[in-house]
Parts: sequence; structure tokens; C-alpha cells
Amino acid sequence: MRRFTVVAILFFVPALYPAGRAQEPVRKALHLGGGKKFAMKAAPTSPAATGEVIVGRDKNGNTKIDLKVDHMAQPDRLKPPKNVYVVWIQSPQGSGPENKGELNVNGGVKASVKTVTPYRNFEIFITAEDNAQTTAPSGPEVLRASVQS
Repeated sequence: MRRFTVVAILFFVPALYPAGRAQEPVRKALHLGGGKKFAMKAAPTSPAATGEVIVGRDKNGNTKIDLKVDHMAQPDRLKPPKNVYVVWIQSPQGSGPENKGELNVNGGVKASVKTVTPYRNFEIFITAEDNAQTTAPSGPEVLRASVQS
């Protein structure tokens, strides 16, 4: 009897939803890997910029970061013009921000970067810089988010 009940539930439950809708939340959860989303706040110097940070855990317990931005002007179109956007992570312990690499904006004003950090709670922000290898932020901040995972 137990086998028939399980089969009946699997057979009839999808019929309650329009085609494809019952599985949509499952696909989203698998895509995000159970991660949390955090919206990035735009600085007054670039009010059209939007961004989202999705965080999860890797097998070593580090925080995986998937950063996606939209409506970002090319850095050389800023005033004053810059050469690159740099992603920074600031730990809650107060040490200096860590350069996590360059954010390359494509022609469609979108960009994304994936990285990891050992921190669970941190600030992540993007600045416009003259050099991608800079060790400290000096250019204008474009986007920022506070991650509490």
C-alpha cells in the first residue's frame, strides 16, 4: 500500500500546477546551491549601477561569492576616467581591504566575477581604479554590499 501512495502523489501533484511551474523553485534552488542573495547599493557617483552577491559554502567551508553587476559604465567613461573596476573584500576584523581582482565590464554594461573568501561576514565593494593590481582602494566607490552569512 505504501508504494501505491508514493506513486500516486508523484503522479498527481504535478497535475495541480501549470506545465513547468511545479519544478521552477527546485531549479532555482539547485542553481543557487542554497546560497543567499545580497543586493548591492549604488554610490551617488553611479546611481544607475545595480549588483547582486550570491554566497554559498565550498567543500572547505570557505564562502563562495558570485558577484553580478549591471548598468556599469566603462571605467574610462567615468569622471575622472579610470582604467579598471576592482572588487574588494573587507573583513569584520578591521584589516585592510583585500583586492579580489578586476571586474571586466562587457559592451552590454554587465559583468560578473566569482571568488572565495574565508570570511562569513564581510563587506564587498567595487571601486574604479587606475591599476588592477592596486593594494588599497583609492578610486571612487561604485557599489557596496554587507554580507552576513
